[in-house]
Amino acid sequence: MTSGRLHRIGLFDHLSANRGGGQLVVARMASALSLEYDVEFIHDGSGYTVQSLGEAFGLDMNRVRERIIPTPPTTFEVPGPIGVSEYLRSGLAYDRALTTRYDLFVFSGHSLPPICYARRGLVYQHFPIEGHPLDEFLKARGWARGW
Repeated sequence: MTSGRLHRIGLFDHLSANRGGGQLVVARMASALSLEYDVEFIHDGSGYTVQSLGEAFGLDMNRVRERIIPTPPTTFEVPGPIGVSEYLRSGLAYDRALTTRYDLFVFSGHSLPPICYARRGLVYQHFPIEGHPLDEFLKARGWARGW
């Protein structure tokens, strides 16, 4: 990456209820990338602050902005907990609002990531807990008839 190509990076910690190894990974990315890019650390505000991560892990987080979002869904899988039609109406709008503003959006979590509307996207998958997205679609009533 060169600083002339990417300007704004969003790092989304989907595991943010606790402070541990997942947060160390994302905090280290944020600290390093903030030396050359505009970085936002995205989480739901529970468990820690960006400054407390810096203190806990010995990282300089002074250039990293914190973006607190309402508690995200536990998974972005389709059909997920809200069903396919509701996901297509409101879930995609949530994904768009979460990711659009970035040149690079990084998802860090266990579940399927949101659909990325950023210019580029990257997934850091800790421990996958869900199946392949196509398998999930085929389980959903109504989708199986269309395939």
